[in-house]
Amino acid sequence: MKRDELYRLLDQRNREVARVDEIDQRVWEECGVERAVLVTDLTGFTRITKREGILHFLAQFRRVVCTAEPLFAKAGASFWKMEADDLMAAFPSVHAALGVARVLASTDFGEVAVCAGVAWGRILQFEDDLFGDAVNVAYKLGEDTAKAGEVLLDENAAKHVQEQVDGPLLAETGGIELPYFVLRR
Repeated sequence: MKRDELYRLLDQRNREVARVDEIDQRVWEECGVERAVLVTDLTGFTRITKREGILHFLAQFRRVVCTAEPLFAKAGASFWKMEADDLMAAFPSVHAALGVARVLASTDFGEVAVCAGVAWGRILQFEDDLFGDAVNVAYKLGEDTAKAGEVLLDENAAKHVQEQVDGPLLAETGGIELPYFVLRR
């Protein structure tokens, strides 16, 4: 489903309250998938940009993207995009997402380091974006909680790889407590 069609349905949902369930069901049937969502973040964005300028930082980010692209393809990512200094991708399994996350988080990119969050769940996957609780949680773990070189998992993802994680730990973010697990190196 394209974004224009989603917007049309959301507008219709707002106008026709009696059809909310029907419209929701249609969107979930057409776009709902279970996926592992990986979100990476780069450390040092503000510091490097202030010191060296945005083009220097973007060159560093480009190195990460060039490393990630073939990893995404090999691991079967069904979707990926860049946003600011983040990468977001959807994978068919937690194992596939963690394979990519582990490589990126352990690669020496010089001035920058990768930290990552992985969450598993039912999401809405459109041609140009992903939405859902697993997307939000992966962002919270990857951007707000993980440190350089760390890969954090939500409870659902950790269930798939219990023997490879430590935890649970607890992050407080957005006014909620978010349990997470740390992937062992």
